[in-house]
Amino acid sequence: MLSRAYAVLGKTHAEEGKLILEGDIRFFILYRAADKNAPLRFFSGTMPFGEIIQEDAACEELFARLQVERLGVSCENGNTFIVSSVLGVHYICTEWHEASFVSDVYSPLFDCETEQQQLSCGILKNSRPEKRIIRLPLHIPDSYPEAARVLSALGHAQLTAMEKKGDKCGLTGVLSLSLCYATADAGIRNIRQNIPFECEAAIPMDADVQIMVEYIEAEGAGYELELKLSLLIDASETVKNESCILTDLSLSPAKEPAEPGIIVYYAGGEETFWDIAKAFRADAAQFMKEDYFAHVPAGKKLLIIRH
Repeated sequence: MLSRAYAVLGKTHAEEGKLILEGDIRFFILYRAADKNAPLRFFSGTMPFGEIIQEDAACEELFARLQVERLGVSCENGNTFIVSSVLGVHYICTEWHEASFVSDVYSPLFDCETEQQQLSCGILKNSRPEKRIIRLPLHIPDSYPEAARVLSALGHAQLTAMEKKGDKCGLTGVLSLSLCYATADAGIRNIRQNIPFECEAAIPMDADVQIMVEYIEAEGAGYELELKLSLLIDASETVKNESCILTDLSLSPAKEPAEPGIIVYYAGGEETFWDIAKAFRADAAQFMKEDYFAHVPAGKKLLIIRH
């Protein structure tokens, strides 16, 4: 009568010319049984899958997401389900290459006119899905009969907001629930409700988040039920790196050449060692024990030597 499924990527591996993907397909089936006392039944299960994709650009730095595009369910001999599916695979392969470039320049003897260009790059990183179990109250509307026994519970989750909570991220969303239950007079009713939920996960605030419902269990009877909800939280983020590249340089004799001597300087807190050496036209090599581009603590005393 009704079937739903989603895919969870477990392992990825790259070999020369091919990608190897492994994971699980979680499926849910609502079907009509021969038992007249409980004609509607619910069944869920997991199927492992493995796929080899021919890809010349295959590498270990892989971002991938899966989507069940088509699910087929048939019944054989009245007691065996045959489940098949078509998966859509979206993947990005990335490679790292080292490149040397000049970002800034200065000279004690020449005035330097430079042109620079900002360079931005990023890489998509996908973390393993986090699993969260939460419980939610469910009230059967007063206009409906009481629930004698729950037959099935299906739903999907939609993320509505994210909030920083310490070292974790607070997630707020809405569960769109479809609940089918039997009444005391052997009737069957189905209700649909949108239920807000909250949970936390150790994911970056700027991540792209998808929440999948692994399963829903409804407990209790009457008008007040409790839902046990298992969520899989899949997060991906783009790690950005920005650099400034020197694209053009022209030199002219310095209007104010640097005079030899020793300068005592107290750092203001917003400068790097490179900034200070450049401002006084001193040799930056005297700070070689330091990170040139590290910010100097405010008030730090520096002896700047100009030859």
